[in-house]
Amino acid sequence: MLRILFVLLILNSILNGFELKFSDNSVTISGNPIYDITSDVKYSEIKSSMKIMKTKEGYDIPFESYLVVLPSSGNYIVEKISFTTKEVVLDKKLKSEKDEVFTVIDKKNSFVQIADPVIAGGNRFVQVVIYPFDYNESTKILTVKENIQIELKIDYQNNINTLSNRSSRSNSVSRILDKTVSGLPKDRTLTSNRGTYVFVYPDEVEQYIDYYKDWKNSLGYEVI
Repeated sequence: MLRILFVLLILNSILNGFELKFSDNSVTISGNPIYDITSDVKYSEIKSSMKIMKTKEGYDIPFESYLVVLPSSGNYIVEKISFTTKEVVLDKKLKSEKDEVFTVIDKKNSFVQIADPVIAGGNRFVQVVIYPFDYNESTKILTVKENIQIELKIDYQNNINTLSNRSSRSNSVSRILDKTVSGLPKDRTLTSNRGTYVFVYPDEVEQYIDYYKDWKNSLGYEVI
């Protein structure tokens, strides 16, 4: 029997305990890191769904990173920061595994880091990184920042990678960014100029169709 495959793509955003709120010229990031501490006979470990950085000492420390939408010019700067701290004494020291190949993120003693703006497919955005954890090797104390409130505002004097009025928007790239960039308008219309795929297939190949379907969706094609 032949069948027609209809695909409805639903986009969700999970922010690991932090909430992002947008206004005309600012964004507020608030919340608490979600984590757990486990220990075996030799080492302690920080368990979290957050991203992991390898410190220069070889420790795996969770951090959070967001891609945040920007206007055609300017970049975010930190307006206000507030948080409380909690010290957690670990039963065992964290495991240290230095890896020369692994990319080490340099915190530069900064709680919040804001990168230079990036343009992709006619969309302009920036990476904002938050480091809620600090580890003291000698005392085995993990310092955790909680009740975090970060207010960022647009500095329009920053003219790195501005977006010109003539920049065209790529529908295929925009569909991908909708999944990863916070603050993009949810009601914007993306016209499809790449065509539509209709999959008609026999039952015996159904298990292989999803891989091809997902690939075409990621490229911006409509699949029905």
